[in-house]
Amino acid sequence: MEKKSTNDEPRQSVKELEKELRESENTKEGLKRSQENAWALLNAPPDWAVLIDPQGTIMDINEVGAKRLGRSIDELIGECIYDFFPPDVVKYRKKRVAEVMRSREPLRFHDEPQGRVFDTNVYPILDEHGEVTRMAIFAHEITEQKHIEEALRASEAQKKAILDASIDRIKLVDKDMKIIWANRATTKALNMSPDDAVGQYCFKVLAFRDTPCPRCPVKKALKSGKIEHSSMHQAGDTYWDDYAVPVKDEAGNIVNLVEIARDITKMKNSEKVLEDRTRELEISKKSLEEVNTALRVLVERRDEDKKELEERVLMNVKELVVPSLEKVKEGRLDSKQSAYLSVLESNLNDIISPFSRTLSSKHLGLTPTELRIANMIKEGKKTKEMARLMNLSPRTVESHREGIRKKIGIKNRRANLRSHLLSV
Repeated sequence: MEKKSTNDEPRQSVKELEKELRESENTKEGLKRSQENAWALLNAPPDWAVLIDPQGTIMDINEVGAKRLGRSIDELIGECIYDFFPPDVVKYRKKRVAEVMRSREPLRFHDEPQGRVFDTNVYPILDEHGEVTRMAIFAHEITEQKHIEEALRASEAQKKAILDASIDRIKLVDKDMKIIWANRATTKALNMSPDDAVGQYCFKVLAFRDTPCPRCPVKKALKSGKIEHSSMHQAGDTYWDDYAVPVKDEAGNIVNLVEIARDITKMKNSEKVLEDRTRELEISKKSLEEVNTALRVLVERRDEDKKELEERVLMNVKELVVPSLEKVKEGRLDSKQSAYLSVLESNLNDIISPFSRTLSSKHLGLTPTELRIANMIKEGKKTKEMARLMNLSPRTVESHREGIRKKIGIKNRRANLRSHLLSV
C-alpha cells in the first residue's frame, strides 16, 4: 500500500505541472490579446496619447503621437517630451503637470502650441502609497472646431447686432409660445434683461394676458405651417403689425417660430386723422355744393329779373315813347330838328334793343354803324329811310349792308338779310 502511494505521487505532480503550464500559456495569450486590444484602442482614434513620468520622460506613445513629433515610437521611448516644444509651451504644460502632481486628480485644459488648438486630458497613475508615478496624456486636436466655433460666434454676434439694431420687436419662441431669444427692442419694452425674458410666455409679458392673444399670428402659423400676419390692437391704443415665421426641421416639422412685431400706432393715428379730414372735406364739399346751388338759383333769378326789367323798359318805350316820336316825325321839322330826332331815335333803339348786344357778342367784327343798320334792318326799315335817319347817303347804307352780309357769312347767298337777323 505504501509503495503504491509512493509511485502515484510523481504522476500527480506532473499533471499539476501540465495544468499550471496550460494556465500560464492561456494567461500569456490573454495578456497578449489584451495588450493588442489596448494598442489598437490607442491608435484607432486621431488623438495622440503618451505615457510620461513626473520628469517628462516618455515611457510609451501611440503612433499618432509619434507621427506628430516626427520620430518613431522606439526613438521616442526614454526621451523627454519637453524637448520637442518651444519654451512658452513647455512652461505652460509643466505648470499643468505640476497641478496634477499636487492634486492627484485628472485635469483637462486647452493647449494652443504653434497656432494649433488641443483639448488635452492628463490622468495621474498612483502607486500603492498614493504618489503619482506616471501620467497618461491624451490630446485631441480641435483647431478646425475652434475656428468653426469662432466663426459661429462672429456670425452670432453679427446676427445679434443686426437684430438689436432693428426697431421691430423680434423674438424666437417655442411651440408653447415661450421666449427662447429676444432682441434689444423687445427686452427694452419688457424692461428686463435678455436672460430674464427667456422662458417667459410672450403673451403674458407683452400683452399682460393669461392666454394667447385672439389674433395671434403664432397660433395661426402653428396651425397652417406657413408665414402668418395679423394687425393687432392692444390696450392703450397701441397698434402692431405682427408676423410669425415657422422654423422647421429636415422633416418639415415646426420646431420654433420667429415673431416680428412693428409698432404702427403713428401710422394708424395718421390714417385716422386722414379719415377725419376726408370726412370734413366731404362735409365742406356738400356745403359748397349747396352754396353753389343757391348762387346758381340767385344768378338765374337775377337773369330773369334782368330780362323782365329789359322787357318792361322795352315795352314802356315802345308803348309810351315811340308813338310820341312818330307823331313828332309827322310834323314839320327843319333839317336840324330832323337830324336831332334821327340821332335820338337811333340811340334809343340801341338802348332798348337786346338784339344789338346779342349780335355784337356773336359777330364781334361789326362796327357800331353796322350794328345800328343791322338793328334797323331787323325792324323792317328801308335803305332810304335808314339813310335819312342816319344822315347818310343810300349808297353808303348799301355798302354797310354788304359788309354785314359778308361778316355774318351770307354774302353771295340767296338769303334774306332781315330774316337772318331776326333768327339771331
